[in-house]
Amino acid sequence: MDYYAGPQLVSMEKIITVTDLKNAIQQLENRQESEWVLLKEEFNTTCDKLKPSNLVKSAFNELISAPDLKTNIAKASIGAITGFAAKKIFIRNSHNPLIKLAGFILKMAIASNIVKDADEVISMGGVLLKKIFNRHDKQQSV
Repeated sequence: MDYYAGPQLVSMEKIITVTDLKNAIQQLENRQESEWVLLKEEFNTTCDKLKPSNLVKSAFNELISAPDLKTNIAKASIGAITGFAAKKIFIRNSHNPLIKLAGFILKMAIASNIVKDADEVISMGGVLLKKIFNRHDKQQSV
């Protein structure tokens, strides 16, 4: 006779006498009790991990342990600022809802593209700043 006990089937000998039956029942009850204790421990561990304070702690630890945290924050900031500036330039003082919607879409598109290609945008920005400052220095010297 086979019965299911977790991930594997456990085979028991044939039960012929009442004593064999009582022994088999006792073994199953012992197994059930030990599995019940393990289940309670696992439940308590899971409940502890799902407490809001522990969820926040684990999320914060994952965030801090991210290898490129500063780079990702910088990229996201540059994308958000550029998108916001583009939206402000596009919308100006318009109260038209369609223009506002187009400005929002433009803001999201620019921000997402800048985040994807942040390294290229940063290098282009550096080149532009150098050109601007070189012109400014030349004009002051004249």
